Amino acid sequence: MNRKSLYLCPLVALLIFSLLPSMGAGEGTFSLVSAETGSGGVPLPLNHTVEVGSSTLYRARVINGLNRSVTATFVAAGLPEGATAVMTPSQATLGEGEELTVEILLTLTESLSYETGVTTFEIRALEGEEVLSVLPVTFVPIFQANFTARWDNMEERTEVTGFTDQRLFVSLEVKNLATFRDDIVLDLVSAPSWADITFSDGEDSVILTLSPGEVRSVSLLLDLKEEGEGEVILRATSMASLYQREKLSVNLFLEIKAMGEIPLQTKLSQEEVWLEENIPVEISVEVRNPNPHPLSVYLTTTLEGDIEESYLEVSASPGEAVEVGPGEVAVWTLSVELTGSQSSGSWGIVKLRFWSQEGSLLGEGELKLYVNPTPHLSINTGPPPVLSPSGRGVINITLANTGNCPLTGFFYADHVPAGLMVILPVRLLELPLDNWVSLRAEVIAAENITPGELQVTFLFNGYFRDSELLPFT
Repeated sequence: MNRKSLYLCPLVALLIFSLLPSMGAGEGTFSLVSAETGSGGVPLPLNHTVEVGSSTLYRARVINGLNRSVTATFVAAGLPEGATAVMTPSQATLGEGEELTVEILLTLTESLSYETGVTTFEIRALEGEEVLSVLPVTFVPIFQANFTARWDNMEERTEVTGFTDQRLFVSLEVKNLATFRDDIVLDLVSAPSWADITFSDGEDSVILTLSPGEVRSVSLLLDLKEEGEGEVILRATSMASLYQREKLSVNLFLEIKAMGEIPLQTKLSQEEVWLEENIPVEISVEVRNPNPHPLSVYLTTTLEGDIEESYLEVSASPGEAVEVGPGEVAVWTLSVELTGSQSSGSWGIVKLRFWSQEGSLLGEGELKLYVNPTPHLSINTGPPPVLSPSGRGVINITLANTGNCPLTGFFYADHVPAGLMVILPVRLLELPLDNWVSLRAEVIAAENITPGELQVTFLFNGYFRDSELLPFT
């Protein structure tokens, strides 16, 4: 080796060792570590179980091991939608060798998907855009499913009755009681073969996405094809509960009955008739067919009551069956005549029954008959009050219809002595047969009233049918 080479070697070595410090040797690290410890002060992983709709607090240590001051920003990365993390502090300046505790408040909101399982996100310490350190944080979401499903009667069981070829709607209500958005699936489990049952969109299942506290109404459509009785079972299930391996479902039961025909709608021109001997009375009877198909209808009559049947003639025209189309109205004329003497106060009821050609009862009606109407009303008052000057008292009054016909009229105080005031509602009263009504009359005495026995007269001006007013006292 020549002398020149001997002098160069130390120079090269000196250059190498003088460059090493400028490449970072001995500069240290900036660290994020868990501040949560177990027994013996051993750091624990940041791993919490959190119920959706609530929050949890993590704690992390920040250690500046660099040989310089650092201004760091703390952010969360990799959080799913519906989860938020707030850092306290969100930024800090740490000198060389300084430490700091950062709190991470994790909140799982109602919009977190129930499909979310064990999730790990990162807490990052940034200086500008440079990542100084990363700390993994894990949470296990707990979705506690809770909901109610009820028919419109607020029960889990109800019943409905309809007719063949009729379409019915039955409503039910579903409410999400959980703290998160859930999907409630409604499935038709079973139904009678004689009924087509779907939801209003024509499907046999429906999914309701409900926010916490949200209520939704759903209609079930029933097409009754045949006569029958049976049970519909509907099941409501929380989709979130399936992901939690604790299935939550509710069964709803609907008892349905389908009858052959919708009853005919009947209307009489008069529902009550007062009969006099040998004077016929004609009543118009309208019958409407509410069914979606035509019906062949005929009418029969029977008599009830104490009128002698041999002295009463009842006939209907037409006497044969009448074809009544869907929604159409047919008219019968009913003639009633008293042909023999009957005692006053006799009464009867003509029962009208409408039949199909197959012998099924389609509808009913009735006509009330009265013979030689004799109106009578009894008015009874309670004990009279004993009044002092300027005093007040009450008279209890009972009006009873004791005649053989209904009465309608006004009741009032007809005669009131000087020095008295009687307060009694003047109103129109209706008193059917064998009926009564109670009233209260208030009596007020004047300050200067003359002592003694005073008499108040009450009057009921009533009438029946088209009669003139008849006074009752």
